[in-house]
Amino acid sequence: SYSLLNSDSNDHRISYEAVDKSRKSPFGFRSFERIGNSLHYDYQGGVEWAGIWFSIGSFESNVPCDFSGYEKLVLELKGDVGGETVQVNMEDRDDAMDGTSTKVPLQLTDQWKTYEIDLADFETANLEILTVPFGFVFYEEPVSFSVRTAKFVKSE
Repeated sequence: SYSLLNSDSNDHRISYEAVDKSRKSPFGFRSFERIGNSLHYDYQGGVEWAGIWFSIGSFESNVPCDFSGYEKLVLELKGDVGGETVQVNMEDRDDAMDGTSTKVPLQLTDQWKTYEIDLADFETANLEILTVPFGFVFYEEPVSFSVRTAKFVKSE
């Protein structure tokens, strides 16, 4: 397996597009916080869309990586209150970073839960040239949740 959260070479990319450019960012000072062995995200909502992306290497390099040897993305997540829905996405070198790539919705509970997503579900992502192995896309509604595990696995 290949774990993204425990690697030192990862970058977070954050992007948002406000319908009304006078709106403030949907991310606040404490929107991204390491708490114990997890990363906590607090998306404040109020914009058309926003995203958090994990990448390999630096933000500037955007060098594609081959993930075609993997079959599943395994995420361990929990919502702050339960019932939250997060949209997981994946992007390749040719995808615009505008939130239009394939997304897989996951409904969270208020307890840690492991989610396995078949990489084939990300229909617009070419696994041989990924630049964003995974990320989260948000819409108008606020959502707060934590990520404890994010790894790619091969079928046995």
